[in-house]
Amino acid sequence: MEIKLANPQGKGLERISDALQILQEVRVEHKKPIQILRDYCCSLLVLASEFSFLPIPNRYYFLFLSGDKFKLSPISPKEWGHSRFGDYIAKCRLETDMTWSGIWRQDLEDFPALNEKIRGHMRNSLELIFESDKITDNLPFFDRDLSYYRRVLALGLSSSIELSLKQVGFDCMSGREVLESFGGELKSLNNSLLSHDGGLGDLT
Repeated sequence: MEIKLANPQGKGLERISDALQILQEVRVEHKKPIQILRDYCCSLLVLASEFSFLPIPNRYYFLFLSGDKFKLSPISPKEWGHSRFGDYIAKCRLETDMTWSGIWRQDLEDFPALNEKIRGHMRNSLELIFESDKITDNLPFFDRDLSYYRRVLALGLSSSIELSLKQVGFDCMSGREVLESFGGELKSLNNSLLSHDGGLGDLT
């Protein structure tokens, strides 16, 4: 999958072209429902971060927490130097279906404040899903609060998740019905999302 990088100060047509190309080239494979949920929640965490570039599928990026803000960088923690860009969280990859995968730092549990910040974001994502009359209602097809590149990626993510939900027959269900189908409460689902071998998944 190739995405042409647009000049963020360029003409509107270039930006529209980026968005159309994202939509045209989304390829979604069949996933288990719990994987759809994990992909969605973890992708929302990445899209909540600040970045001023268009990530390329199948390349690695690095998620940090700087103060109260999440930040995404193409530069690794070693290249940045100790805490220069913030506290390192995870190594991430944009997949060709426009969801994000990755792996948490192994010692995340040793940093309670950092861990709780991530858990709080995951809890908020799950609560929004739980409160949805229809699980697809809150997909971020167009979020005016996001910067341009994040908005383009959110559009691609929403299209991907909507297709995945249709494949498993969840697209017309309420968020509560979907979450209850997993047989667990929000807290246990949140813990599952943040498990070292669950959560963002495994980069292999």
